[in-house]
Amino acid sequence: MNFFEFLFITSSLLLILLGIFVFTRDPKSPLHQAFLLLTLGAFWWAFSLFMFRYSSTYSEAYFWMRMSAFWTFVPALSLNFIWIFRRSAAQRGSIWIYPFIYIPAIIFCILELVTDVINVRPVSEYWGYSFGLSENLWIYYIELAWAFSLIIISLLVCLHYYLSTRDIRKKKQSQFILIGFACPAIAVFMYLIILPVFGIAVLPVISIAFPEIVIIFVLIFSIFVGYAIWKYDLFVLTPATAADTIISTMTDLLIMLDGEENIVVVNRATREMLGYTEDELIGSPVSILIGDHPEKPDFLADIINNGGSLSDIEMVCRKKDGTAMPVSVSGSVISDNARSISGVVIVLRDITERKQAENALILVLEKLKKINLLSSITRHDILNQLTVLKGYLELAETLEHDQDIVMYLKEMQEITDVIDEQISFMKDYEEMGVREPVWHDVAAGIRRSIASLPMRNVRTVIDMHGVEVFADPLFEKVFYNLIDNALRYGGENLTIIRFMATESGAGILLVCEDDGSGISPDDKKNLFMKGFGKHTGLGLFLVREILSITGITITENGGSGQGARFEIIVPQEAYRFPDMH
Repeated sequence: MNFFEFLFITSSLLLILLGIFVFTRDPKSPLHQAFLLLTLGAFWWAFSLFMFRYSSTYSEAYFWMRMSAFWTFVPALSLNFIWIFRRSAAQRGSIWIYPFIYIPAIIFCILELVTDVINVRPVSEYWGYSFGLSENLWIYYIELAWAFSLIIISLLVCLHYYLSTRDIRKKKQSQFILIGFACPAIAVFMYLIILPVFGIAVLPVISIAFPEIVIIFVLIFSIFVGYAIWKYDLFVLTPATAADTIISTMTDLLIMLDGEENIVVVNRATREMLGYTEDELIGSPVSILIGDHPEKPDFLADIINNGGSLSDIEMVCRKKDGTAMPVSVSGSVISDNARSISGVVIVLRDITERKQAENALILVLEKLKKINLLSSITRHDILNQLTVLKGYLELAETLEHDQDIVMYLKEMQEITDVIDEQISFMKDYEEMGVREPVWHDVAAGIRRSIASLPMRNVRTVIDMHGVEVFADPLFEKVFYNLIDNALRYGGENLTIIRFMATESGAGILLVCEDDGSGISPDDKKNLFMKGFGKHTGLGLFLVREILSITGITITENGGSGQGARFEIIVPQEAYRFPDMH
């Protein structure tokens, strides 16, 4: 075995051992997989060259000459490895590069494997067999130019990443990979240009006098990568390789960031709840999820300043469609084996319902402050009505005509009804906001209200099936009062009451409209004020108060003489269609 054969067999063994060592550290990592493929390709190249050089017969040498054709995949796999390595700082999804690097590799491999357009026969030299090339060399030169161009592109991509990254650890890693990739490039440059200048001919125009040495420099590249693995934890602990199985099943949003706060890992919950695909998020700055927040957080700096972790920090996250989602953020830094900070992991928990409950609680406290004042006002109103009732009773005692007595008794009955409604209102208002909001089936609540009212010959149409609204437990009173108002003041022309639901950018619009006499422009101004109206003046006031607990608004937009039209706007976080899930 001569010196060159020893180098080839040594290179092949070291390459395969290094590839297996790296791959076993994290078999699921795309970077580890790409490095294993690269070392396997280089191993086969080195091994086939060893067998070719060491062949004892011409036929054996011819076989291994053909088997060495798979070398064309080594420069392609090298660029593929570099592309995946720098992907944490760039957008994923650049699939155009794969046909560019692999289709020529396949073509040149087939040409060397089954045709004589490049390699024709083995040629015996003092170090062993060498390649006898075809007389028509233009395909050979195209093959060399293609392989050299892939090495140069790999160098440029790695150089760009080295210059652009601010992560010190990754800068060191890319520095060693850059030096390693420069070795094959220098080898090819020497092999094709420098050696012929000094009379050491390696091209087929002159008799070959020196063996191909590129594979030795591939081994040198692998040694540099091995050093980066040992010294700077290349392939070891990065945010992109941590806890894949665990985070994929989490219900909370989990996002891993590199040292530049670019997203490197998201779990399934993040994609589903925010509406993004994985390709849209990986490589993007985390700021895209904060939207137009006035004080965009610097997660890495905030966590470092807080001793390495954050817990339950509230902020607003933006979904892909622009809607806001309140979240609680917790996070901590990720360190490598050398205790250098390599990234940040943050967990976001959807607190939409918690914020709704908190806002409702704040309103509850405000309502409780008003209860004493409102109760006293309501009791005063009741006492006034009772005073009038006593006056009518006194008048009734002095009258002798039955017709007049009937009239006063009728007035007494109406006042009694008002008293009953005022007492009922006081009870409802005291209960409003005391219990936590719940989800209501809107259509079912409307049907129950219809069943409890004297509808006469008035028809109802409900076109809002499946809608649920997050509101106070008294939410059903809203439609009861709207229907009751239509029946009381819609006039003789009232024949139908319609209920509809329409989604919009702001939420969902619930409509209650009728074909009665409508509401005058002057009355619209004070329609929802306490005490305004022809009866108790409390019904629509109660409606507005019930809805406001969970951020729901109501307006009246009907035309005078064309019927009333009440429009209820429910924000996006306060409605749902459960049957669609």
